[in-house]
Amino acid sequence: MNSAESPDPKLSVRFRPWRWEWPGWFLAIVLLAVGLPLFYRMPPWCDFTLYDLAGRAIMSGGVHYRDVFDTNLPGFVWTLVLVRRAFGPSTEAVRLVDLAVVFACVALLFRFAKRAGADRTALAWFAAGAAIFYPFTTEFSHAQRDVWMLLPALLALTLRLREPRSRPLWTGFLEGVLWGVAVWFKPHVLFPAAGVWLVTARRLTSDGRWRSTREDFLGNLLGGSLVGALGVAWLVRTGTWPYFVEVFAKWNPHYTEYLFAEIGWRAVSHPFHFAPWTYLQPLVAFLAVADIATAGNRRWPGSLPRWLYVPSTDNRARSVRAAVGALYLAWLLQSFLLQRQFPYVHVPSTLIGFAILAAHRWAAVPFGLAFFALALGFHLLCEYSPPVMRRAERIERSFEWFWHAVPRHPITVPARLREWPGCWETLSGSEYRQRQDRLGSYSGYFAGITFDEAHEVAAWLRERGATAGDVICWHSSPHAVYLDLPGTPAFRFMHVDTPLIRRATYEYMTEELIRDAVPRAKYVVIDLCRSFVNAPPELASEWHRREPPLPPPAFTAFPYSGPAVFRSGDGRGRYVVRELKKPVDVTEYDLPKGNIWGRE
Repeated sequence: MNSAESPDPKLSVRFRPWRWEWPGWFLAIVLLAVGLPLFYRMPPWCDFTLYDLAGRAIMSGGVHYRDVFDTNLPGFVWTLVLVRRAFGPSTEAVRLVDLAVVFACVALLFRFAKRAGADRTALAWFAAGAAIFYPFTTEFSHAQRDVWMLLPALLALTLRLREPRSRPLWTGFLEGVLWGVAVWFKPHVLFPAAGVWLVTARRLTSDGRWRSTREDFLGNLLGGSLVGALGVAWLVRTGTWPYFVEVFAKWNPHYTEYLFAEIGWRAVSHPFHFAPWTYLQPLVAFLAVADIATAGNRRWPGSLPRWLYVPSTDNRARSVRAAVGALYLAWLLQSFLLQRQFPYVHVPSTLIGFAILAAHRWAAVPFGLAFFALALGFHLLCEYSPPVMRRAERIERSFEWFWHAVPRHPITVPARLREWPGCWETLSGSEYRQRQDRLGSYSGYFAGITFDEAHEVAAWLRERGATAGDVICWHSSPHAVYLDLPGTPAFRFMHVDTPLIRRATYEYMTEELIRDAVPRAKYVVIDLCRSFVNAPPELASEWHRREPPLPPPAFTAFPYSGPAVFRSGDGRGRYVVRELKKPVDVTEYDLPKGNIWGRE
């Protein structure tokens, strides 16, 4: 798969399309032509709608964390406010910005790969890898903080690798500013920043001594501190600081405990994010370690075959390889140890991995195409061969990761491709939202929003004069209803499942529900898709056909105690509006069994 030229002239006559340049560029163009219109019209994920509500609250004079609960630093919300002020409220506007961010990241990585030794063929396949990867990921991975903070990190690395570095204090200061910007998206980026600095600091000084790096380190520290101080000043000036401190002192310690408690599950699920590209991570990590080891002209990988590792005789190329390798390893480490098992966390490391493979002239995309072809054959065999399907279902029941291990690429799904012509049409109203719902990857999943039904619920509430403060949107997806209602929600929790990770945070949420939301609210919007997650199988599979809109019989307390007054989807949808009759007993929620905190 490596595109380095073999010294044996007899091998040059073999049919090796993975060593041709034109198929890579051709595939990249075709994949972008197919994928970008579909990407452009996909719905937003529930994380993004949460940040959209937070941005709307800030723009209307509200206070972040107080009005919309968030466990993260506010950098993404600040950026989203700028995007909204510049381009308006449409989902497509943010998707274009998201695409521009990813394009800029790929362009910078493309430049790094070229400087690190990638030839034209490897660069062509790198472009094909980016094209087959990001536009076809699910909406779960789009417009996320990890992807957006990669851009300032790569800009800082670009500045760091500039030659000559005659003014280390000033250059280090600019790098620190860029790393500081990335920190306001997620503080986890400090680990890649530290990794890059440790690997490159000595090589960037004129005499190669650690004590000569003081100006560089001081510049980084000053630049990052300035950005941090400006952010804190905003928090203080807008009255956000007390609520910011509350979240990080009261809530996040419990969140961090859960983060480390689930590390076993992360170890199991990690290889299956973005298969088959994540299957190549051991290879990429090995190449990164070798690049760091040989940065100082060490000859450790010299005995390795060239099809595995392509050494470099150029000092500049070795410096770039070592820096990108350090960025990759540190990013991979923090994403596994310090973050949840969500796929979007691994988008940056996957893109960096493509660059490292290209630098060593590995053509990873042909491997991916072969994998997807086999996976497609397997899925078709299951579809048209009932015995095989029954065996596959038995495997899936025993191993939940089974279908993730053999993913079917979206470009091979006819129902999705049929939406491609309609993506060029400008629709509005219900037709627009229905197209979004059809293009979504999480139909029927409790965290995936059904936008047409959410709008239907909001329209019903507006007809009765309700504002966002009159409604409690329960579970994780109904909060999209707030976007279609005026005012600020009285209940600041959008992802109700988040506080359920610990009993203490569950109790914190209960206190605020009783104090702030219940006295004001008139209605509760619940999600039957979430309500039936742990219901008996005969009910869980039939909830969308049940009339009247009732939850399982055992559910009698809040939020199910009030009478059902409306159900979306012509009476068969997932969202139900219940009237909130006072007084309300919320001392104990009637929730599905199996919540995370219940295992304590």
